[in-house]
Amino acid sequence: MNNAPHHFRATVTAAALAALCGVGLACAEPAKRAKPPTWTPEDLDAFLDDARQALVGPRPDRRSPSDDKQAPLAGPQSSAAGQPPAGDVAWSQLIDGDTLADEVKRLAASLQEPLSSPAAFKSGGHQQCRSALNLLAVLFAAIAEYDGDVRWQADAAPLRDRLARAAANCKVAADQALAEAAQRMAELDDLVRGQPLGLPPAPAVDDWSTLADRSLLMERMEQSLDERLAPALATSRELTRRAADVAHEAQVLALLAHVIQREAFDNWDDPAFRQHAHNLQDAATELKRAAEEIDHPAAQAALNRIEQSCANCHADFRG
Repeated sequence: MNNAPHHFRATVTAAALAALCGVGLACAEPAKRAKPPTWTPEDLDAFLDDARQALVGPRPDRRSPSDDKQAPLAGPQSSAAGQPPAGDVAWSQLIDGDTLADEVKRLAASLQEPLSSPAAFKSGGHQQCRSALNLLAVLFAAIAEYDGDVRWQADAAPLRDRLARAAANCKVAADQALAEAAQRMAELDDLVRGQPLGLPPAPAVDDWSTLADRSLLMERMEQSLDERLAPALATSRELTRRAADVAHEAQVLALLAHVIQREAFDNWDDPAFRQHAHNLQDAATELKRAAEEIDHPAAQAALNRIEQSCANCHADFRG
């Protein structure tokens, strides 16, 4: 009984060795392969000595697998807060959060006079309201997508749509338009005082032309150039005195130049129009830098570029 386990292990070991020997013998046998073909000189003439001789154009970029991970294929991206659409410059590169808030406050305050009475609204005030609400809708669209610190982002998207609707209704000096504009002013006052509106969320905007009338945005751009920037840059001393105002206006200009390139505005997909708007956007960003550094020659050069971009665009698209 005591020798049985040893006998069993010996039997298994012998069987394993026999199997290994069988494998070794099988491996020792030469493999059967097809005979290589015989090539004649005529056959070889069909082939190049070096296949690279027939390549046309640049060689492929052989990236490592890690490069592929760092550069995923481009695809549609969300326009949610902090995520600008593919190919777009970040909002924070055009305008800072404080300037956005200051411009909202300025426009909200400008609504008080035309909404002070039905008579004021119906005697031309509705046009003032329309312009202010038009720009406010665009500002809150930018706030909704803003990629940095900014006020009122939680309510920005739904308020954007309300402001756009109120602006459209102010084309006519009707009682309903007055009531809606007054309600929007009250909501803006609440926000400025730090009281959230708690509005239901709204989807990202795809068609920017539904938010604002492009002609009103361009009127604001012309106003910035003619009434604010040109006087402020008349002399080096004037720039020193009004540098903060120049930086503010330059950022608003950069934002608007970017906005008019957004989908569905007139000419938004025309390469020439986009180039003019992009040139203006870049020059406005340079003007902001020059104003912050109190560099009058650089500021004047940037303003000249802005004016030239506008002139070139008008020549191409106003006939």
